[in-house]
Amino acid sequence: MKQHMVILKTIKYAVVFVVLGCLNTHFPFIPLPKTSNAEDIYSVFITVSTVFAGFSFTALGLLLGLSSETLIQKIKNTSIMIDKVRRIVYSIVCFMVSAILSLIEVLKITDNIILNISNLESSLDHVINHIQNVLYMLNIGFLICGIFYFSIAVYDLYHLLKRIYSYNSAESKARISAVREALERNKRILEDLDNDNDD
Repeated sequence: MKQHMVILKTIKYAVVFVVLGCLNTHFPFIPLPKTSNAEDIYSVFITVSTVFAGFSFTALGLLLGLSSETLIQKIKNTSIMIDKVRRIVYSIVCFMVSAILSLIEVLKITDNIILNISNLESSLDHVINHIQNVLYMLNIGFLICGIFYFSIAVYDLYHLLKRIYSYNSAESKARISAVREALERNKRILEDLDNDNDD
């Protein structure tokens, strides 16, 4: 996947999640975590994101390991494999963005910024609420987005493996059939030779 395409796609999703975060401030449809357990929730986000990123790397390794298969060799000049790799790579990007945003929250970097803003101006509660909503929505959004791309990638990988093994099975059956036919021909030839010698 080209780097600028990944960046553009990530920015598009980020804009959507920022808008949803702003909407969540005025029309709460996703409740913000309470201050007392916010750190625990963001720690869970980090754990989930990194575990899924690990699974994505494993899926990518499996996909690259299939490169020696006969069927993959036949489709190597098409965009089929590239599309499958793109989905896995983008799921990893989403999980990493979510993990980084969660880490920022766990390290309380935004809390320090918000405290400085509050000290400067006490009437900025709505701005603080916007910031918290937007960051939370970005976290959840990229995590869900990563899971979505990961699910598609796993589904693709399953179908690819199914096709590879059914192709290999069909190829093996054809070879076995050819060998059996050759053995039958040889058997008939030997029988004919035996009959000629008897005569």
